[in-house]
Amino acid sequence: MPAVQLQHQVVQNPLAMVNHLFEAKVASVNQAAPPSPNSAFGARRAPQFAGDWGVKAFVEEALNLQDPEAIKQIPSLNTRHDLLRPNSLVRFRCMIQDMFDPEYYVGVYEQISEDGGRQLATCKYQETLDLVPGYEANFNSPLCETFERLPLYCVPIPGETHWAKEASYPPVHLSPTPTQRSKRPLEDDTDQSSMDTSTSGTSSEDAASSTSKRFADSTTVASASMSPESTTALAANTRNFPLPTDLGTPCIVKMYDLEDQIRLNDIIEVIGVYCVTPSLAATPEANGRSEEAFPEEYMAHNPPTSLVPHLHVLTHRNLGRAHPLVHNGAVSTLFASAQPSFPAMRTQIVNVLSRVLGGDMLAAEYVLLNMLSRVTIRKEPLVLGKFSLNLANFVSLVDNPDPTALSVSAAALFQLVSLLLPKVAGIPLSLPVLNQTVLTPRKDYTFNRLTTGALQLTAGTWLLLDETKMASGQLQAQGVQNLQAISSVLQKQLLPYDFQYHVTDFLTDLPVLVASHGKSMLPCDVLLPLAPLYPLPTEPLDMSALTNLHPFRVYCGLASSEELQYDIPEEVSSYLEADFVRARQEDPKVSQDTFHGWMSLARLAALSFGETVLTVDRWNYTRDLERNRASRVAGMATRSAPSS
Repeated sequence: MPAVQLQHQVVQNPLAMVNHLFEAKVASVNQAAPPSPNSAFGARRAPQFAGDWGVKAFVEEALNLQDPEAIKQIPSLNTRHDLLRPNSLVRFRCMIQDMFDPEYYVGVYEQISEDGGRQLATCKYQETLDLVPGYEANFNSPLCETFERLPLYCVPIPGETHWAKEASYPPVHLSPTPTQRSKRPLEDDTDQSSMDTSTSGTSSEDAASSTSKRFADSTTVASASMSPESTTALAANTRNFPLPTDLGTPCIVKMYDLEDQIRLNDIIEVIGVYCVTPSLAATPEANGRSEEAFPEEYMAHNPPTSLVPHLHVLTHRNLGRAHPLVHNGAVSTLFASAQPSFPAMRTQIVNVLSRVLGGDMLAAEYVLLNMLSRVTIRKEPLVLGKFSLNLANFVSLVDNPDPTALSVSAAALFQLVSLLLPKVAGIPLSLPVLNQTVLTPRKDYTFNRLTTGALQLTAGTWLLLDETKMASGQLQAQGVQNLQAISSVLQKQLLPYDFQYHVTDFLTDLPVLVASHGKSMLPCDVLLPLAPLYPLPTEPLDMSALTNLHPFRVYCGLASSEELQYDIPEEVSSYLEADFVRARQEDPKVSQDTFHGWMSLARLAALSFGETVLTVDRWNYTRDLERNRASRVAGMATRSAPSS
């Protein structure tokens, strides 16, 4: 079969491919151990059909998934899910927001025809029984096997910028959705004759908003065994997106035959069978599960698939920091071609950043290094590589009165950075936000779900905290907890998750910038008072003049890549140690932590120039930056000191 035709068939009808490979597995098992006529369908035997029967390898080879561009030709759930064919192959780039308990299901069962014919079939990678006409399912056969799968609640990548979405999800031609043959849910004896899909012609965001009321209504009507409070909370928290401004479609992703470790907050790209099964959202009673002890949990884990579809994963990959233009495994080649232009691109980026910082070139350099920072080594109690920056004297002549929005000047900086980085988030630290918002995830044991918070972000997300929004008032208990959580991220790159009976810290890797009027109340690594030559922006910027940003986005992705090697020669290391000794002799306040900060800054500076080996010149360049910064900090302290 021609490769193009094979790819089309796999995308349009992946379950046919799964069934074909399952039948080959059945034939192989029977050939290896032929059943006797008397025991073929009578005596129970050891499980024979564990594993994926070659499904993963077949899909990856047929679709050439080693090529990132080939992957983009698969229809994406990140765009318009209302145009996707049920039971077709789709892909989804997402963050693992929650991990449910494993599911056990009938993986292999027996079908019996009216004339007594028997054959084995599988329910793997699907929610329904696809019975052959004229056959009935026999779940009492000794040949039935129970399999396990892991459901994950996944959301679109939090804070993903517009350009990153365009690069990751190019338009793919989709054929009109045909009428689907009726199927029977795995644990439902009632035939279903229709699919509840979103209205054609609307975006996934519109579909999500239009179905939210239907979801609330359906749960209210159907959940007689749930309390009114539980029903309201469930309907309000279906999407569970960390950032309230994010749009898109969440998905329950079901993983099979996992060979590698996946963790909460990982960014993964899954390719699998797109499932829309309205009956899954019915109450336990409607699905014949009247004995269900936890109806709230059942409903929370089975929202309408028109709102939260299911995806049965055939293959997946971990995307790391998920830069759409800098793919894992291709960094060295891409860097070799881009390296000669690094100094010029660095200069241009610093110049552009200075425009939203009142012409402050020193601040623009530090902001760039902050944007490129990442954790490199964790060795208790040290976390090397983190570089949180406090821009003090961040004074805007015009303020946004909305306490839930960034100040005008902070928004201008945020707007510019979002044109260069693929993931950004901004949180105004106003009293209403701190006191009324839960920034950290919490375990809800009523629904057995992890309720998200705005700080549940993926590694590499640039985070802007706008402390200029803080006004006088009382900080309540929730506000104190939020500030403690932010401080933990700044100091240790750990985010506490509240499991009610205990708190568990989860690793983070977030470059954080705090904008404040004076020195921040938060424990940042570096304090830099702004020295603007002209006022900060007082209105949203016109970015139309910034064109051809692709090379600069690649620059940022390469300079912050985990795959880029960095080395300090032995002779340079000796020079650094001697310089540290001299610095301590000149200023006893210089500590080991100070030296670690200089080392991290020197690494970022070298990589920002396209240098993977630290030189004495680059170290001295970094030390000059720090001297200039220290001079500003001293001047700030002098101005704030009371007069004698």
